[in-house]
Amino acid sequence: MNGYLEALRPKMSEKCYEKLCAIKNHKVYEFIAKSSDMCNCEKIFICSDSAEDIAHVRVFLGGLILLFRRVVRSRVCGFVLGIVRLGLM
Repeated sequence: MNGYLEALRPKMSEKCYEKLCAIKNHKVYEFIAKSSDMCNCEKIFICSDSAEDIAHVRVFLGGLILLFRRVVRSRVCGFVLGIVRLGLM
């Protein structure tokens, strides 16, 4: 068994692990393992071009976009309120 695959296994579901094992390229395993370590990833999702995987990614990205919008709005509102309180506006 490949050491990189074994290092990645706890970070992904069985289904994702099977998808990764289907790729018979050890350089891919190495790249994903090193990237995962650099980014300190807790979970890894292997996306194929199936409709189910694409829908999963869209839902995930949609959630990130909504979260980002909330954070930006709250920071902008807080910044504007701070300026108003200081009498600068």
